[in-house]
Amino acid sequence: SMLPAGQLLLDHVAKGGLALSLDEEAEAQRIVLHGPSGSDTVIGVNDIPATLDGAAKHNVQNAMAAAGLACGLGISAAGIAGALASYDNTFDSNPGRFNIFKGHRFTTVLDLAHNPHGALAACKALQGMKLPGRRIAVLANFGNRHPEHIPEIAQIAAGQFDTFICSRNRKYSEEFKLLRGFPSEEIPKRLAAALSAQGVETSRIMTIDDEAAAIDQALDIAGEGDLLAIFSGESDWCWERIVSYREAEKAESAEP
Repeated sequence: SMLPAGQLLLDHVAKGGLALSLDEEAEAQRIVLHGPSGSDTVIGVNDIPATLDGAAKHNVQNAMAAAGLACGLGISAAGIAGALASYDNTFDSNPGRFNIFKGHRFTTVLDLAHNPHGALAACKALQGMKLPGRRIAVLANFGNRHPEHIPEIAQIAAGQFDTFICSRNRKYSEEFKLLRGFPSEEIPKRLAAALSAQGVETSRIMTIDDEAAAIDQALDIAGEGDLLAIFSGESDWCWERIVSYREAEKAESAEP
């Protein structure tokens, strides 16, 4: 349960079951394991790096699911806590899943979300990242599969960003063409139209068909204190593009 232990949960435990709840103590959330022998804190949410201090609610849920499974396998609460505390969202640990890069004057987040559920989870987590600048999004991984995802994504994202760059993932162009019902070349324009239908001014929307060019454009326009979110299905080369952005220029500026 993502709520403190309620009567339904306690009734389950009273019958010999096990349960996990998300309790709050001194304004800090903690994952609590309930069983016949009592209730014990497994770990504080802020002690799980992948939750971004609780902002990434979907990873709080994932952590609780993992804790429940591990408990069922007989792993101790201390062992579960140690594992959760050692796991984060770095590219090396979990490539393409809300990877954060702070090596530029702006902050970049890379995520593989490709459907409304994933977009909603990512946007909620992004809301918890308080930066002073603009919010820029590259939408390059949406609309590849189901056509109805495009208006749903637009509804979710419309109020979340200041600037939108609509593109497409060529990798899935042919694989999902029949399912999608229209050529992948239409995806960026359809995304832009869907955003406009949600009230986003056209001046805030760009359409760039080539995904690499779209990402480069986003990196170029991002400024001091901005938050750049890139939704891409090509995590390896995209991450490399983010990390190595203007490396040559930075090296030159560092020379005496």
